[in-house]
Amino acid sequence: MGFFKNLKRKLRNQAGLSIIEILFATGVSGAVIYGGATLVGISGGLQKNTEGQSIVDRELAAGVQLANNPERISPFINIAALGDCLVRDQNTDCARFSAEGWKDYPSATGDKGPHFNTHYNNLGPCASPDTGKTCLVERKMQFRWLCTARECSGLETRVAVTPLNALADKIKPREATIKLDRRQFMTRAQIGFVCDELANRRSITGVDYGRLSDICKAYDASRCDLPH
Repeated sequence: MGFFKNLKRKLRNQAGLSIIEILFATGVSGAVIYGGATLVGISGGLQKNTEGQSIVDRELAAGVQLANNPERISPFINIAALGDCLVRDQNTDCARFSAEGWKDYPSATGDKGPHFNTHYNNLGPCASPDTGKTCLVERKMQFRWLCTARECSGLETRVAVTPLNALADKIKPREATIKLDRRQFMTRAQIGFVCDELANRRSITGVDYGRLSDICKAYDASRCDLPH
């Protein structure tokens, strides 16, 4: 018995940790490591979400900018099909163009054409259909004409950006609608259709692009500008 008491006393006096202390320290360090790993995981997830939100916002802004550019979108919306419904009032059967509803902008527009429908991840454009589940964001653009029975007053474009795959349940989709007046698709000569009607006795003197309207003046009977 005396041997074991002396051994126990010697062990206590020796430098170092007891088994209980080692077990306690191991438990604390394990908890610290687990907590650190959890924080790293949360931080990584937040960073991915932030990057994903940035892609969504960027694609929406790019789509809105494109939709506001009549020169870029004109070749893809078949303006000629509207005929006089776009450039003259008091027509008939113009409402049929609105009845066609939303139409998709084309996905393929050539090497130098605008990109209406896109798929992106953190590294840039990605393939569609996305068989590898790597795409994070999809942008889709559609258009429709705003017409009554007598005229078509303008074009409406819808830009929809949808999170995909890993972001599908973490970030909300975003959407914007842009309207362009019909005069933005006309030539300067066509914009004068309000002024040049004989009954109005007015002639066009310029164009107010801020109001998307032509500027008219009354015919002066003392001058030779009356139509014959």
